[in-house]
Amino acid sequence: MVRAVTWATVVVLYGLAGTAQQPQDITLRVGESRPIGSDLTVRFEAVLSDSRCPAGVQCVSAGDAVVRIQATTRGAAAQVYELHTDDEPRSASHGGRAIALTKLAPPPKSNATTQASQYRLTLRVR
Repeated sequence: MVRAVTWATVVVLYGLAGTAQQPQDITLRVGESRPIGSDLTVRFEAVLSDSRCPAGVQCVSAGDAVVRIQATTRGAAAQVYELHTDDEPRSASHGGRAIALTKLAPPPKSNATTQASQYRLTLRVR
């Protein structure tokens, strides 16, 4: 009897572990969209501001960049989110999934302006 209960517990736990969504990192260019699984599409719309401290410069604070993304879940209206590199919010919840900003590249340079086409946004979706 104990063996049967233990085996049933293992089967149930294994089944639950198999259905959990694994985190997925995606990198997008401005204007690019990417489907995540069968239910979610994420689009990198724009960099709204970038006041991060340039490489090689000594700053009082790290600064912050703000990006705008759009998330669409099948059968629901698209939702727009603004995510930050250093301030909050750094993540958003959409359709039961967490979308977190993990990297915005390239870092700013003190002697040049970063063009929109140069930005690459990395998000982790759970």
